[in-house]
Amino acid sequence: MARFEEPIRREPTTANPFGTTDGRVAEGRTYDADLRVLVRELGDEASTFIRHEIALARAEIRDQVKIAKASSVSMGVGAGLAIGGTLALLCFAIALLALVMPVWLSALIVAVACLGIGAALLATGAKKLKHMRLKPERAMREARTTLQMMREEMR
Repeated sequence: MARFEEPIRREPTTANPFGTTDGRVAEGRTYDADLRVLVRELGDEASTFIRHEIALARAEIRDQVKIAKASSVSMGVGAGLAIGGTLALLCFAIALLALVMPVWLSALIVAVACLGIGAALLATGAKKLKHMRLKPERAMREARTTLQMMREEMR
């Protein structure tokens, strides 16, 4: 952001805002850069500021989406393993436990174990997602700080 240390001084060539028409500045008065130049510079700086804040917000959201994506993948893998594990254990464990107990009881024991593991994996992924904040907090904090600085400089 450009800062003006000293105002730009220009010699008038036509009528000026201080009431003289012969190219002189009225006695004891000076005037700074043309208002159009100042407004243009302010607009350029404001648009640059907005572009930078949007880029910061995008970067922050991108980082948070990566974390959410990883948590979602973890949840999907957990769910898939829970289903696959349930099927595999049902086949193997039911047959194994059926040697020492009734088939229905062995099937129940295996199903409960598989569902418990799957539920634990799903709960872990959901807990990670629950604590996610998708607001671009750093960008919002930076924008507030910059706006406060701009207000103080304009006083």
